[in-house]
Amino acid sequence: MKMKVRSAISTAAAVLITMSMAGYSDAAHLAKRAPAGGPGTFTFYTIDDGAGFDPALFTWDAHLDQIGLFEGLVHFGKDFSIQPGIAQSWSHHGTVWTFNLRHNARFSNGDPVTAQDFVYSIRRAISPQTAANAKHGSSYFGDVPFVYAQQVLAGGPVSRLGVKAVNSYTLQFNLTQPDSNLLTQLANDMWQLPVDPKVVQGQSPSMWTNLSQVVSDGPYMLSSYTAGTDMILKPNPYYYAKVPLKQIHVLAAKGGVTELLPFENNQSDEAVLQSQDVPAVMGNPGLKSQLSHVAT
Repeated sequence: MKMKVRSAISTAAAVLITMSMAGYSDAAHLAKRAPAGGPGTFTFYTIDDGAGFDPALFTWDAHLDQIGLFEGLVHFGKDFSIQPGIAQSWSHHGTVWTFNLRHNARFSNGDPVTAQDFVYSIRRAISPQTAANAKHGSSYFGDVPFVYAQQVLAGGPVSRLGVKAVNSYTLQFNLTQPDSNLLTQLANDMWQLPVDPKVVQGQSPSMWTNLSQVVSDGPYMLSSYTAGTDMILKPNPYYYAKVPLKQIHVLAAKGGVTELLPFENNQSDEAVLQSQDVPAVMGNPGLKSQLSHVAT
């Protein structure tokens, strides 16, 4: 099973999401003991399709939302245990789930993150109109059985979807059937990441490729972005907790280019290995000591 994790919190998690996104079935990777760019930095390669960072869409760039640009209700810990995100706690009774949100979560523009923002964002992601306008597939695959979700996908009013704000910091899901896998799906899926309605409403899909318009609620925010080349993430000054890295440098992986060479040249902090790279690494004691294998 391939795992998608919010990875900017730790270098180990960054490696895992990169492997998942790249589609490697034999997930061997190298990870440096000391960052190539010095203390407090992390550099890695991933796929960048220039489609933008809208979490409602299923694109390569949108997967990058989960490296720390956005934070949802829950996320994976280093051992893949479910950890609180914007939701501090939760409970469920049969088909009704209730999430209690932290009061100090904020978007990178300083706006508070509320239950109403989650309602807006989830409705927006599930609405077929969002994907149609952007000409990309939706990030919602029907894996969470919200009440009325199938009707919304067929063109029904999104206002009837089984998600509501009880108050500004209490979010409720109503499902058609019990779902013991819900928290794992929330940690995996992009559609539940909150966007700021004040920023997003009325904007065209092109806003998600515009550095000045991308407002997020995760531990990091975009500092620079050149589609197909690279991006730099810096700490979100409004994030509710201290973040461990001063900078994350994400480089666009080019077709046919192995990641081993830049790793050996101290230009990146991790490398996902292609099958032909493994023998060379196994034969080099210095590289072999930095080798990890993760089942996917």
